Amino acid sequence: MRSKGQRLERKRDLRSEKRRLGFWLVVFSLFSLTVFARLWSIQITHGAEYRELALRQSAGKAPILAPRGAIYDRSGREVAVDVIRHSLCVYPMTEKEAEIAGKYLNRLYKKRNGYSSKGHMIRPKRFRWIERGIDDQLALQIKSESPKGVFVREERGRDFPFGLVGKQILGYTDIDNRGISGIESRYDDLLRGEDGVADIQRDGLSKAYRVEERPLLQPSPGSSLILTIDWEFQEIVEEELVKAVNKHNALGGCAAFVDVYTGEILAAAHFDCDEKYPERPKKLKAITDCFEPGSIYKFVVAAAILDERPSLADTTYYCEEGRWLCGTRYLHDDKKHGDLSFREIFEYSSNIGTGKLAIELGAESLVRSSQRFGFGQRTRVDFPGEQSGVLHTDMVWSDYNIAALSIGHSVSVTPLQMCMAMAAVANGGELFQPKLTRGSISSEGIASDLKNPRKIGRTMKKRSSEILRSFLRGVVTHGTATKVNSNTIAIAGKTGTAEVPRADGRGYLKNKFVASFAGYFPADSPQVAGIVLLNQPEPIHYGGYTSGPAFRKMAERYSLSNPRRFGYKSNEIEISGRSEEPLLSAPQLVGLSEAAARKKAGESGMILKGALEDGAVIWQYPPPGEPLTDGPCVVALCGSVSSSLSAKGAGAQSETKRMTPDLTGLSVRQATLLLSRLLILFEIEGVGTISEQFPEAGSIMDNRQILKLRCLSSPPQSRRRTVG
Repeated sequence: MRSKGQRLERKRDLRSEKRRLGFWLVVFSLFSLTVFARLWSIQITHGAEYRELALRQSAGKAPILAPRGAIYDRSGREVAVDVIRHSLCVYPMTEKEAEIAGKYLNRLYKKRNGYSSKGHMIRPKRFRWIERGIDDQLALQIKSESPKGVFVREERGRDFPFGLVGKQILGYTDIDNRGISGIESRYDDLLRGEDGVADIQRDGLSKAYRVEERPLLQPSPGSSLILTIDWEFQEIVEEELVKAVNKHNALGGCAAFVDVYTGEILAAAHFDCDEKYPERPKKLKAITDCFEPGSIYKFVVAAAILDERPSLADTTYYCEEGRWLCGTRYLHDDKKHGDLSFREIFEYSSNIGTGKLAIELGAESLVRSSQRFGFGQRTRVDFPGEQSGVLHTDMVWSDYNIAALSIGHSVSVTPLQMCMAMAAVANGGELFQPKLTRGSISSEGIASDLKNPRKIGRTMKKRSSEILRSFLRGVVTHGTATKVNSNTIAIAGKTGTAEVPRADGRGYLKNKFVASFAGYFPADSPQVAGIVLLNQPEPIHYGGYTSGPAFRKMAERYSLSNPRRFGYKSNEIEISGRSEEPLLSAPQLVGLSEAAARKKAGESGMILKGALEDGAVIWQYPPPGEPLTDGPCVVALCGSVSSSLSAKGAGAQSETKRMTPDLTGLSVRQATLLLSRLLILFEIEGVGTISEQFPEAGSIMDNRQILKLRCLSSPPQSRRRTVG
């Protein structure tokens, strides 16, 4: 039995145990109550507030960039396309990551220590762009070796398959793929589309990922645009314009061509010797700049006389042997003329005879005729920055002022206005509104906004236009533009040689001229009207000797490359001024083996080039029966039809390897057509004939390499980049 003392001690221990249990029970109860109260506060009282804070910190919405619509020329060639580009950025989370990122960028770009951290202001939890639009190979390298905080981000950008050809028309986009100039700016809302939205969530390391496979809002691709431009003609115009500017030591040049029956602009370009950034054009001078037309303007006087005072056309005028006092000032002719008929005054471009005719016609009739041809008002072409020119209608009309207007002084016009006026003469007197776009295609493939030709008004009677066209043809056959006469295509038109006005508007610069030729072809059944200007050519400054021959070469090359449109048979085509023998026609090579095709081409006096390593010929350029307008080379592609189609269907992402063809001696057009079929990325520097290529012919290339081509003639800044 336990003693009394033991029992008392046991009771004390039990009481102590109960007190401890009670204490911990109270502590647990208070802790539970506190936790419950806190949970109540978080979930119930402040639940909505904390939920919103958590969403802001760990979730959000990221934009999904919409594909920008493509731009096509009138034949369906893609001239502006949307591509995925890679850009380098940093977003370090700690000081250590920022330091490591800076050192990595120094090594990557071979910069001195501390350059990247300071130059790009790399800081923790600060986003910084390092370079937008980096090379694909560099992007792969960075992805494989970059430290924390350095990222490669995919963005959408613009690529122009024909490089700088037509860039003044297309314009360009900014770093965020928004239109800045040209068509890209004018139709930015149509091309841009609408960005989508994706739900994102970040984990504890701030790594972002998408919660769902499908975005919250799908991006809506932009619509595509169809231009009126013929890109083959555009390239011809640009090449010949550069040649003319260089040949005649001019400061620059400008050209524009339109379809006479629709007003569709087929080609338009300018070239300035001192232009620094041709890849970022601000304007198209054929639309945005004005000039004094000089003697080209004389057809406005002739149209007014034929319509309103036809009796004057039967009168002979004495042209004062080249010098005539009109009011208080003198008019001069380049040559001494005595008595000239109305037609001779026009064909020999007599300023004195034109001035006398205009004075008899009267200022009101001359101004009315000018307005009917659209001068002094915008054409409302769908391109930004168009100017209206200047046509004075309310001045005091002295005899000298009337004479000055009749020979293209004291009036300014845009090249496009003059081009449309000449088209009106060519088509029988109808003035059309010019246009650069044919319509658009939605992302679903539905064509819309197809625009029909829009007539503005009648400039002259049809019978008058027929007479005036005969005058314009006479200018070329035996007048001031005999250098424009061609054995290839009949051309009609009018020359102009105008003094350059001073910048302050006080008179003209001595011995500084704008040489011009405006006309159309073919002369007997007009289809294309155009104008070529050269700014201050030296030492010869006459339009008939400078801009006129450039117009002829453009017309010849375009008509030869489109024999069906201009009604040629291959054995009828001749090259004016070079040979009286007909051009060679391409033989039928498709279906022949490489050896047989080479033999057949050789027998016809031609050279066969292209991708000829195996199989039969499955494609050739020019097509069978077409003339060889680019020299004696026929370009061919050998292989099986099925393999060619499968390679094309694989697109730029396939990992196929190809042997580099020999492209030396080919024209830019021939090389472009072949490389586009082979899906080879390439860059072309210059214009004319391919003289060098890197890698060399026979090298093996994969689809990520870029073939670099160099031409014999390489004007400054004439670099092109094309994706096949």
